[in-house]
Amino acid sequence: VIDGVYEMFLPFNTSDDIGVYYQGMHSMLVEELGSDLRDRVDDIMFCLPANANRQGRSWTAFALGGETFRSYYLDKSCGNLSVLMHEVGHHFGLQHAGRPNGGKYVDITGYMGYPTNGIPAMCYNGGNHWYMDWFADRRVEVTAESSWTGKLAAFTDYTETTEGEHVVLMKVGTYYIQYNRAEKHNIDTREEQDKVTIVNRLSSGLTELVAALNAS
Repeated sequence: VIDGVYEMFLPFNTSDDIGVYYQGMHSMLVEELGSDLRDRVDDIMFCLPANANRQGRSWTAFALGGETFRSYYLDKSCGNLSVLMHEVGHHFGLQHAGRPNGGKYVDITGYMGYPTNGIPAMCYNGGNHWYMDWFADRRVEVTAESSWTGKLAAFTDYTETTEGEHVVLMKVGTYYIQYNRAEKHNIDTREEQDKVTIVNRLSSGLTELVAALNAS
């Protein structure tokens, strides 16, 4: 393994349906690198040649349902940051980000919506940040029995905030609020730039962007 990359020679034709051989690839990897592989790595990403077939349909990448550490990429998508961060998001346990009645990929404020080309500097929406326990010391949950007064800062400014004075995430029931400032590591967020976004996290784990408010 060199810089996290390991090259495999597959004893089958990748033009066959990937559903037939994807488990074989993983078994080969475990055989070659050791049965304790899962204990030594957090994520495994298979980069497949351009002729890799997935039930005869067009595809770019996918993560296995129920899996939290394996994903598969077609040809040049292996080098597409947006695609990688989307599938790695599934490794984290994230589901797709959409809008009510608009489809499950159409929240493109972050990586769990439709991927794009290039090397976009983005992050994830508020519901997904909360799920991953990010910014744990700069967030607040407000219930019917509680109240909160303070300043909502952009998550991109986390290191410049003060605990007890600022939060970068708010939770109210199943709704999550964050300031989607387009700067720094979120400079390429693709919609609702510099607005306070509100997403609803469904029981399935899917999130839906329901509102975007001017920050002024």
